[in-house]
Amino acid sequence: MSDIDGKTIYLDCSSGVSGDMFTGAMLDLGVDLQELKDALNSLGLSDFEISAGKTLKNGFTATKFNVAVRKDVHIHRHLSDIEEIIDKSTLKDSVKARAKKIFMTMAQAEGKVHGIPPEEVHFHEVGAADSIADIVSAAFCIDSLGAERIICSPLNVGGGTVKCMHGTLPVPAPATAEILRSAGIPFKITSPDNGELVTPTGAAILAVVCSGFGEMPEMTVEKIGLGAGERELSQPNVLRAFLGSLREDSPGDTVDVIETNVDDTTGEALGRCLEVLMEEGAADAYFTPIYMKKQRPAYMLTVLCDKSFTKRAAEIIFELTGSIGLRVRTSRRIIMQREIKHIKTKYGEIPVKFSSFGGVKKYKAEAENVQKSAKKYGVSPDKIYAEIIKQVEKN
Repeated sequence: MSDIDGKTIYLDCSSGVSGDMFTGAMLDLGVDLQELKDALNSLGLSDFEISAGKTLKNGFTATKFNVAVRKDVHIHRHLSDIEEIIDKSTLKDSVKARAKKIFMTMAQAEGKVHGIPPEEVHFHEVGAADSIADIVSAAFCIDSLGAERIICSPLNVGGGTVKCMHGTLPVPAPATAEILRSAGIPFKITSPDNGELVTPTGAAILAVVCSGFGEMPEMTVEKIGLGAGERELSQPNVLRAFLGSLREDSPGDTVDVIETNVDDTTGEALGRCLEVLMEEGAADAYFTPIYMKKQRPAYMLTVLCDKSFTKRAAEIIFELTGSIGLRVRTSRRIIMQREIKHIKTKYGEIPVKFSSFGGVKKYKAEAENVQKSAKKYGVSPDKIYAEIIKQVEKN
């Protein structure tokens, strides 16, 4: 039994999760603090500073990530304001997209519980500088570590009540509960003495970056990172992150396969259905031409997704097609492990996908990125591909 190439992170959330705990664990795994500071500086904000250091939680050493917010600065931001800040930064596109998706997840949850559109949510908490720092830091750390997948344990959300702007609320807070519900994240309520252990920011980060939830799969662990929380509990208030490789026959990499036959929906609607499925979290989605009874031409829609997305995928299919029933099965998949590397060429830095399985290795630049570089530098795509091959082989 051998290891599958590519990095996997498993998160042990038995003591909850927050934005600072997540980033602390990633720093403990090896993310460079100065590089993180440089990334946050590109946001152009002066209302916070970050730091990190070792601390003890119930006798265990962990990394505490700190965001110091200026007391004299009180800026209230909406979703569009935050997205503009991120877009104007020099962060990688992948980091920008991940950070904005986390903010959108929070906006959708806040909007749902307060009965308003996400765009109208007033981020009295999320818009605060420390939340921006937490979320952008999390997005940066995932990119920095180059993890192929992140798997998470069921969440211990704590118990009892939590005080916020809207009064004293039961744990999990409404926005947190909505994020966990919509993402299909398993959780349990524990002792009232624990209070709130999962924050909305922590829940939103997991909803976006995790590909699965459940028990730890069989894996070879290279590093263990501990991110410290603020609470003093009977157990260490830390988030444990295990970085390593899945075993080749590990049961951890499975997908749900959803199928349905459609013969009464327009091509425009079918195209929109695929678009929404892929935007919201499907691993893959496609149509296959088929013939149904009486030789009627039709299409079979196939969707591959994590089990946590299956319910949402069903809602999308029922809403956007004429289907009234689905076939669902769980299937184990064997995939080449992938990692995106940014290759420096004379035509700029181009993202290239490297894939491997056992002794087989491949690499390929996405056509969209090649076309963009070719247009920018006024050369043919073939020259871009040739330059990529030259630089990859050189290194």
